[in-house]
Amino acid sequence: MCGRFTQLFTWSELIALYNLTNDPIPNLRASWKPTKLPFYISRRDGLPLTFAGLWERWKDGMLSCTILTTEACNGIRDLHTRMPVMLAPQGFERWLSGEDPAVDPGIDAAVKVTPVSPKMNTPKYNEPDCIEALVT
Repeated sequence: MCGRFTQLFTWSELIALYNLTNDPIPNLRASWKPTKLPFYISRRDGLPLTFAGLWERWKDGMLSCTILTTEACNGIRDLHTRMPVMLAPQGFERWLSGEDPAVDPGIDAAVKVTPVSPKMNTPKYNEPDCIEALVT
């Protein structure tokens, strides 16, 4: 069987690994950088994700905004402990009228997490293939 995998190691794990193999450590701190694997998060039904956010116009005319966050759902928890508050489609009007956000109760089933190419980690890379699923 053959295949590919990506594994991130802590420094202590790397040192222990090199100690086990008795290989010299070649200036590891200068040359080694972990590769972060990005993910494309979307809805399975193709609808856009809808986040609860706030905006304000300051006295000097500057606009600012923020996206509200909450504890991550099961489908996102492996990536991060927090996630944006994703509104249920029937909760848009409630939120926009000033009520508490109606978090989508089916968000675990609705969200699809897809690993994508590390090229996505470069802000200047803006090609359509950046959200294609990574073939493993």
